[in-house]
Amino acid sequence: MRIENETVVFRGELPGVFAEEVSNLSGGSMQTRHIHESVELYFLLEGERYYFVAQDTYHIRPKMAILINSNTIHKTSSCVQGQHYRRFLMQLDMETLSPALSALGYPAEDLGERFAGPAEFSDKAWETACGLIREIENVFAAGGTFAKPEVWALTFLLIGSFLDARMESAALIGPLRADGSGVEGETFARVHEIAVFLQNNCAETIDLDSLAARYFVSKSYLTRIFRRTTGFTVTEYRTYCRVAQAKTLLAATDADITDIAARTGFGNITYFERVFRQNAGMTPSQYRRQLKGKHGKTSL
Repeated sequence: MRIENETVVFRGELPGVFAEEVSNLSGGSMQTRHIHESVELYFLLEGERYYFVAQDTYHIRPKMAILINSNTIHKTSSCVQGQHYRRFLMQLDMETLSPALSALGYPAEDLGERFAGPAEFSDKAWETACGLIREIENVFAAGGTFAKPEVWALTFLLIGSFLDARMESAALIGPLRADGSGVEGETFARVHEIAVFLQNNCAETIDLDSLAARYFVSKSYLTRIFRRTTGFTVTEYRTYCRVAQAKTLLAATDADITDIAARTGFGNITYFERVFRQNAGMTPSQYRRQLKGKHGKTSL
């Protein structure tokens, strides 16, 4: 998802790995939410950013990185209007990379779930990580026969550096909350509360007036802060939560699809299938068959 005035410094792609570095001299925010099948590893090289993930907002600064699990809503925005930033990110296709990662002893199957979140690096560890980033860019640029194994090897080392930093700093870095940090902290805390409520009650039909009354704010204020922080309208976010819940039920149960439509608040199966396809790129039946196919491959 492009942000206005971003300049691409570097971009490279090989099976399993997409890498990109961009610079933006005038700041900016994603105008919409961002979801993808890959795991994202994001390093902030310069500037400061707010990073909304699922229901939480994190303050990301230089010498910090954040891991975003697959199929997780996320959105970056400016901390200070017009502030420049520079970032490097990798999109990791875990289905492609998992065999090699597992062979090296990495927790490949649940990497995105177990280690999602921000990490802060020590000076020495950050220097190492930045050196790996430069090597990755150089190997991509040089290309040639050995580009793929070299990029993969460097990527695995970069993942390892993140995991070390994540385990050392995870307890120290939490999402932004209303802790006396001013208006922004209050806003992020309120959006967090609303997002969690919608996740836990996504099957219910709750209008904006009732939701605003629940949090003692006006409907226009609730709508504005939620969209600005998450990239979603309240209705869109609830739909995202419903689809996520439906995916869980499709994966974990043998429940009939009509029943799943009712349990997740869609009711009408035709509407459920249309919305699910729009969000997942396939019908619920196709999604379930795909999961069974992957499970079958894994069990061989």
